[in-house]
Amino acid sequence: MTTAQLEVLVLDIGGTVLREGAGIGPDGNLAVELLPAVAEDLATLTGSLRITAATNTASMSSREVREHLDRAGIGRYFTEIVTSSDVGAAKPDPTTVIRAALAGGAGDMDAVLFIGDMPTDEEAARRAGVHFARVLPEGIAATVEKWREERKQ
Repeated sequence: MTTAQLEVLVLDIGGTVLREGAGIGPDGNLAVELLPAVAEDLATLTGSLRITAATNTASMSSREVREHLDRAGIGRYFTEIVTSSDVGAAKPDPTTVIRAALAGGAGDMDAVLFIGDMPTDEEAARRAGVHFARVLPEGIAATVEKWREERKQ
């Protein structure tokens, strides 16, 4: 793959944006716990990239995932959210990643970076023909920056 100008950032949700297994909150709803620096990173990156999500869910639709992200104050940063429940195929099937990239306006899959935390995310990115980076503990913006720096070499 060559490296076109990065235009679309596709994010996995669990383990990349939200802490997995946060449980049930005091209000009886699924607890939504952002990973460190996520809100700040999304606010910064949304100025230069279109951001979408491609996530595996057992049964939640994109609307339900968006409701959780809205409650956490970050839903507005996502142009589109595509779930495995919506498309009927879980990653590593590339369908969620492809649909999220296209929904973000990708004309060239080489202009897409998918950030995730699992081997299935990396495999889905490979199958979709997009770039992949494993999320760093420092956050999403640091992951994008490191990925860009590695491409300059």
